[in-house]
Amino acid sequence: MILSKKILWIFLLLGIGSKTLAENSTHRSDSVEIVNLLSEMIQINTVTGTEKPLGLYLTKWIEETDLSLRIFTEQDSAYNFMASLYPLSEDKPNYVFMGHIDVVPAEEQDWRYSPFSGKIQDGFVWGRGAIDDKGPVSMMLMALKRFSQKYGHLDLPYNISVLVLSGEELFGDNGAKIIADNFIHEINPVAMFGEGGSGMIEIVPSFPEVPVFGVSINEKVPLWLRIEAKAKTSGHSAAESELYAAKSLVKALLRIIDSGRPVKFNKLSKKMFKELGRMEGGFKGFMIKNSYKWYAWPFMKSYFLEGGPFNILVSCSINVTEIRTESTSCNSIPQSAFATLDCRLLPGTSRKKFLAKLRLLAGNKVDISIIHAGIDAEDSPVNESFKFMENALLHNFENAKVAPFLFPASSDNNYFRSLNIPVYGITPMVTTDDIMQRIHNSNERMPIDQLVKGYDTFYTMMEMVQGVFVE
Repeated sequence: MILSKKILWIFLLLGIGSKTLAENSTHRSDSVEIVNLLSEMIQINTVTGTEKPLGLYLTKWIEETDLSLRIFTEQDSAYNFMASLYPLSEDKPNYVFMGHIDVVPAEEQDWRYSPFSGKIQDGFVWGRGAIDDKGPVSMMLMALKRFSQKYGHLDLPYNISVLVLSGEELFGDNGAKIIADNFIHEINPVAMFGEGGSGMIEIVPSFPEVPVFGVSINEKVPLWLRIEAKAKTSGHSAAESELYAAKSLVKALLRIIDSGRPVKFNKLSKKMFKELGRMEGGFKGFMIKNSYKWYAWPFMKSYFLEGGPFNILVSCSINVTEIRTESTSCNSIPQSAFATLDCRLLPGTSRKKFLAKLRLLAGNKVDISIIHAGIDAEDSPVNESFKFMENALLHNFENAKVAPFLFPASSDNNYFRSLNIPVYGITPMVTTDDIMQRIHNSNERMPIDQLVKGYDTFYTMMEMVQGVFVE
């Protein structure tokens, strides 16, 4: 059940669990509307493949504003559309904000509140998709609505759009790929802003209270693999066998997992740690900036080797996500077994060489095949478009720092980066480890103060892009 607007008004004004919202947001009615919008979006279950009902809800919401609507595809599993300041037919250069409305499944018994309740409680909006990615979509749509209400009557130099996509949680084939392959010239993007980094505290060692925003300019490339073992052996599990399938599979997996992950500093990681070192300052900052150099490495390597806090940013990762055998009873030896591996490759990594190394480690008792291979792309430039977002973050978050960043997961962004479109990944909110660990997990929730902060930040950036921002 959604709180009535009157009750939510009181909640926001009292600032329950939301002191920052009460102090800093001057748009009280907008704050109520965005909380209600996100809550209602969460209540429409959109596990990947069922996006259309929410698409219909949002396109009706857009039609009730002064925004222009373009529906690109409208299948149940591929409902993709765009809200724009001006019609796309005007062919204005376009700053595009994008997000997706599909979500991963949720097991209700593990949740404090039903995952599709959209519950508003304790300063949060609760439910699957609150962070990934319905919260950011609601921020973008509300910011564009507010901008249109104030400036839509003017003939400004740029179009501004929100692109809403399906299918991101399953490779992006039913969303970003369709748009990139068929509609990108109609959209005419100058730059795009999608999923990526956010603000975190305790990043700069000497200034743990300072929020640092990582705006991603590239991301790891997903490579999902199936590793399978087959062996014709004795059927009864009391029989001794050195060759049975499950044993061969486990041995191969252990060799892969225990092989170690080489550390590689590329152009982007060097840029990241240079910025972090500059923020830190002093001798410690000097060492962070030069982590990859021979004289700093003995002091810094514990941060970068496996288990260190920065390892994920300088190495390819391999995680076992599933292990199965054919269905048998406990006293029968299965004749086949398989596992799935979720590998995330650093940009520029040779897929061919990576697979060759895995096959060598796994040995000839197993087969490795590709389930899905993502798109590699060049880093987006740190240019004027990046600076617009940087300045909007600095304006809305006190004492914040901003740095270019490698997103260690993957998103829809590389479909567009691969077309040489600058794409920047950012969710403009300060979050905590606990909130981040809720993504694809139970009790996912969006802090209301950060929901409104993110909305204000997107709005500020829209003003900066169009040259109408006044300090």
